[in-house]
Amino acid sequence: MSDYFARAASLAQTATRLTTRLSTSLADRTRVLASDASSAKYLDAPEQAQKIPELRSALESGSTSQQLDALKRIIAAISRGINMQSVFPSVVKLVASKSLDVCRLVYMYLLKYAEAEPDLALLSINTFQKDLQHPNPFIRAMALRVLSGICVPLITHLVIMGIRQGATDISPYVRKSAAYAIIKTYQFDHSQETVLVGILELLLNDRSPLVLGASVVVLREMRLSYPTRLIHPYFRKLCHALVDTDPAGQVAILELLRSYGRTQFTRPKDTLNRQDPSLQPSKLSNQDLEDFLQDSAPASITSPPPSSSSGLSISPDLLLLLKSTAPLLHSQNAGVVMAAAGLLYYLGSSSHQALISRPLLRLLDGEEESQTMVLRNILLIANESPHLFYPHLSRFYPYPGEMEEVLRLKFSIILSSFNAMGLERAEAHTEEFLEEVRTTLLSSRLPTSIIGSKILVQWSLLHDDPRHMRMGLSALVHLVQLHSRSLSGFPGKDSLTSPILTILLRTFPILRGSNPRGKTHSLLDLLGLPWHPIGELQEKAKDEVIRLTVLEFSHLERIDKEAILLLTLRRVWSSPGDNLRGELLMAALELARYDEDAVLRDRLRFYQQISRIILGVEEGQGEGTKERDLVKDLLFVQGSSKVSNLPRDEDQGFTLGSLSLHLECQQPGYDPLLPWATQASDPSLRDVAQMV
Repeated sequence: MSDYFARAASLAQTATRLTTRLSTSLADRTRVLASDASSAKYLDAPEQAQKIPELRSALESGSTSQQLDALKRIIAAISRGINMQSVFPSVVKLVASKSLDVCRLVYMYLLKYAEAEPDLALLSINTFQKDLQHPNPFIRAMALRVLSGICVPLITHLVIMGIRQGATDISPYVRKSAAYAIIKTYQFDHSQETVLVGILELLLNDRSPLVLGASVVVLREMRLSYPTRLIHPYFRKLCHALVDTDPAGQVAILELLRSYGRTQFTRPKDTLNRQDPSLQPSKLSNQDLEDFLQDSAPASITSPPPSSSSGLSISPDLLLLLKSTAPLLHSQNAGVVMAAAGLLYYLGSSSHQALISRPLLRLLDGEEESQTMVLRNILLIANESPHLFYPHLSRFYPYPGEMEEVLRLKFSIILSSFNAMGLERAEAHTEEFLEEVRTTLLSSRLPTSIIGSKILVQWSLLHDDPRHMRMGLSALVHLVQLHSRSLSGFPGKDSLTSPILTILLRTFPILRGSNPRGKTHSLLDLLGLPWHPIGELQEKAKDEVIRLTVLEFSHLERIDKEAILLLTLRRVWSSPGDNLRGELLMAALELARYDEDAVLRDRLRFYQQISRIILGVEEGQGEGTKERDLVKDLLFVQGSSKVSNLPRDEDQGFTLGSLSLHLECQQPGYDPLLPWATQASDPSLRDVAQMV
């Protein structure tokens, strides 16, 4: 019986200990959950990050919870842009902590400041090397990243050993980190190129798409003089892995293979004319229309028409690349779509180029900032191959509330298409386009009418065919009538110049009064065009417009002020001896002389020199014929037969989807478009490595 009671007492004590342990564990778990739920406090209390002494004491304490709390505050401060480099010595000591959470935060900190404090980071290099064998792949990857970020020549061989070890790691995440460590080491020490390229070739043969994409990114960043030799064995593997790679890797592979394709393949022998309007990809079947309405990809979008490919002579490897790229046009990532469109546009035939129009138009449904970049790329294509967007001109009609830059690019795309169309086709689209502008005008979007009318009139007046002139001028009358609400009906094709100018002059004061700043110059440019014939009343009305704008000179933008000066100089030149116009010119020059804009005051010297020549001719001071002809050419410069929009790719070398195209100037790291190879490379070079 005594044994029974002793055993019962022992069980009771054990149960008590288990209960106490369970209660403690539950309390700890609850505390952790509570701390996780209140993690926002680290971001909501920025003043606590400035208490550096308290953070140091917490980091140097033996309590894991205090160390973890201090590290969270430090990382939160770094995320807000606060420099926390002063606590580096205290943080680097914790790299050997047994707590996994502490180690993760320590490595996140070291990734930020290891390059700035290489000497202190060297104190823990043994720990970094030891963590390369850590059971957790995240710790192994972070240790390798920190080790490669210590830019000290003495440990270069240790870094390369770590990269080689990471390149054969069982985890794809660690192998990806090893790939990015290659570029860091290469940028620091170019003498290790041979060793690093050997490791990179090992990673290019990796089966993981994650590692393969990172390897291609590194290959492009290294900018080797012999990249094609490395690509040959893995070309087909890269083509097959395109769909499975992450978006960053897809963009890198597409840009790399685009340059590779231009140098290793010859241009496809396309029997169809690239500028032929009959290549419109809009003639879809009823089944394609049903697929489109059901949100499924029509067959005519995912693959080129068989009839178009029958007249082509194309390499099988190039065809493999084009077929592997086409599905990426339906990616949700805009960068991937743009890179895929660029590859198909620069490497494909006309049938492949026809695939890119609708995916690019799909990107226009995003934010206005992204719309601007997409429209710039579409404009580049429209200048070279306008037939690709013939069926989709309605997508570029203006909408109320759009940014002015978006409107300008849309009008430029339409203008480029009008230039490439015949007169009859452009006329039909113009009337439809004006109807959309009318709807926008009714929504009080005045810049649309100004930009649209200016572009349409410039386009029409710069053509030699008088039918273009009548069509453009009638379009201008239509826009003016819509805004003034004083007339109705669309004018006929035989409208004369005189009534058009009369309507513009009558409407000008109204437009000037309600027009936003910076738009008056568009109207002044229209008045400065060579209108013929013109009556005496209209001549006086022009002078009245100049007088009204001179009165508002100080309230206008610089571009408006320069337009006033230029129009006044033209008027004085066209009528020598007119005292009123001469006085208006002198008043405008005097206002510009004391203007607050330094750029305008600097350019005033140019206008003053022109005025001296003009007034000298009027006063009979005997200016030479050469000077008078030069002034005439400056004031009445003649336009070309077409209105240019943006520089073409062949003129500037800016490729589709590049940052240089968007900024209109070459940026660091820009890859120009390479010329086509005159002779294709041997296909057996690409038979070495195959995708398993």
